[in-house]
Amino acid sequence: MQETLLIVLAVSVVFYFLYSYKKRKEKQMGEDIESMIEVGDWNGVCRILRKQLIIWGVVLALVVFAVVYDIVAMGRMPYAKMILAALVIWRYYKLVDMYRTSRYNERMLNEPEREQENQETEQEADR
Repeated sequence: MQETLLIVLAVSVVFYFLYSYKKRKEKQMGEDIESMIEVGDWNGVCRILRKQLIIWGVVLALVVFAVVYDIVAMGRMPYAKMILAALVIWRYYKLVDMYRTSRYNERMLNEPEREQENQETEQEADR
C-alpha cells in the first residue's frame, strides 16, 4: 500500500514539474513571437510556428493511430481517445491558421522589396 502511494506521489510530482516546464516554455515562445511580430520578423515567426506544426503533427498522427488501432484491432470505440484526438485536431488547426497568416504577412512584407529589385534590374538592363 505504501509503495503504491509513493509511486503515485512520485508520478504526480514529475507531472507537476513537466507541466510547469511546459507552461514556462509556452510563455517564452509567446513572448518571442510577440516581439518578432512587433519588429516585423515574419520569417522568425514562421520558423517557430513550423516547429510547432511538426511537433503537433506527430502528436496528431500518434493519437489518430491509437484511435484507429483500438477500432480495428480491439473492436471497441475509444471515446476518450477520440475526444483527445478532437482536441489535438483543434490545436493543430489553430496552428495552421496562425502559420498561414504569418506566411501571408511575410510575403506581403517582402513583395515591395522584390518589386524594387525588379525595377532596378530593368533600369540596369535599359542602360
